[in-house]
Amino acid sequence: MTDNQKQSIKEMRGAGIGYKKISQVLDLPLGTVQSFCRRKNITVVEPVVHDENHCRQCGKTLIQTDKVKRRKFCSDECRVKWWTEHPCSKNTDSKSCHAVVCENCGKIFTAYGKEPRKYCSHKCYAGARFGGGAL
Repeated sequence: MTDNQKQSIKEMRGAGIGYKKISQVLDLPLGTVQSFCRRKNITVVEPVVHDENHCRQCGKTLIQTDKVKRRKFCSDECRVKWWTEHPCSKNTDSKSCHAVVCENCGKIFTAYGKEPRKYCSHKCYAGARFGGGAL
């Protein structure tokens, strides 16, 4: 196992990704990933529980009204931005969310949907495809 793979395992496991997905992404045996995590005492970081009286995105205090659905965001802008950044937060066991390693920069990101993604951003795609500057 390379140092890069060890670092990737630490990052992915810390982000809450399971052993099986890590082994698939890094093309390592499942037992190797499990034993490495146990030896190094790498555990899943518990997600931060959001206070229901504050916006999930910006943290502004929310005014809740009785007999109305509880608000989670202060505005549509915060709601859209939060869901764009957290596409797999609603159902963590979803098969449509999977961890991917960017082919350009090596960053681990979560991809949503069936279509396979190779790059974490348009900038990485342009860098890999055109050798540097984004268009």
